[in-house]
Amino acid sequence: MKQRIGWWWLSCLALVVAQAQSADKKASKKRPAPTVIESCVSDDKISYRNGDSGTLLDELDRFQVAAEIVRRYPMIERDGLYPMAIALWRRSGGDWVFALLMNKPDSSVPLCFTANVAITEVEFAPALLKKYFGIPA
Repeated sequence: MKQRIGWWWLSCLALVVAQAQSADKKASKKRPAPTVIESCVSDDKISYRNGDSGTLLDELDRFQVAAEIVRRYPMIERDGLYPMAIALWRRSGGDWVFALLMNKPDSSVPLCFTANVAITEVEFAPALLKKYFGIPA
């Protein structure tokens, strides 16, 4: 009889552990770890949760956004700061911005940001908010 009770408790414990692990996996899928990108020139950092409060643009969007930003701010390209990647992200409690990213030389961190540009500077930004975050344009 004692052996049956022991197996019963062990089975219950295994079930509880499995449910806890499942809940933990679901929670981690909902809240991805923050992405942190350092400034190329200062101690500032940007931080966002991918797919929640920020993401890297795909290559086509990066090219189009960069072209529009450089058209408005030609010194970016003139000074050799043309972005290798662009993050669309939102400060906590703030507005959406584009972070212009470059390779960070002599660092273990692959990218750093050179500037943040307000999304109002890019005409088709509302379409990007809808594409990446489901926010109506």
